[in-house]
Amino acid sequence: MLRQLKHNYQKIPEPVRLFLTKAILIAAVWNLVYILFLSKYLDQYLTIHVGQSTAAILNRYSGIKGFSAVYGDYTKLSRDGILVTQPGSQIKLNNDQLMNIANSCNALQLMVLYIGFIVCIPAKQVRKLYYIPIGVVCIDIANIFRTSVLAFLKVNYAIYFDFAHHYIFTIVVYTAIILMWLLFTRKSRFRYAIV
Repeated sequence: MLRQLKHNYQKIPEPVRLFLTKAILIAAVWNLVYILFLSKYLDQYLTIHVGQSTAAILNRYSGIKGFSAVYGDYTKLSRDGILVTQPGSQIKLNNDQLMNIANSCNALQLMVLYIGFIVCIPAKQVRKLYYIPIGVVCIDIANIFRTSVLAFLKVNYAIYFDFAHHYIFTIVVYTAIILMWLLFTRKSRFRYAIV
């Protein structure tokens, strides 16, 4: 069986093998470093940043004052009907809880996915060093925009909140990431490209 797997692996074109090897290695190293060292602090920092930025944008542009963000543990009802406590930023309006931004909603995994793809694609290092920070900033801004609009919907058009949260913004954010990848690969010269 191992011999068959090795044989099948050798049949994969070299550039694809290289991409897959890099992707698996990056995923393994990232998960190890994240779990052992970064999970608590990086998630907390990003979630606080997203929450405070969301409150600031809403106070400035929504026409409503009194938004604030408080980081801490909050309890929510899971899809299974079980109460779950998790950390996150609570967006409040005049000290009334409006919505929660969980650590899983701070866009960290999207940033890592974006960076991982850029690192795995064969291109000049200078080009990668240019596209990685720009892409990370764009993803952060898109996520803050997403959470701000969701909070605005929750206050003014609550009926659309769940649909926008689960479908519209997921499509928009992933489309933006794919467009940034396409922009990156557009001018990259692939050594093994088939014309």
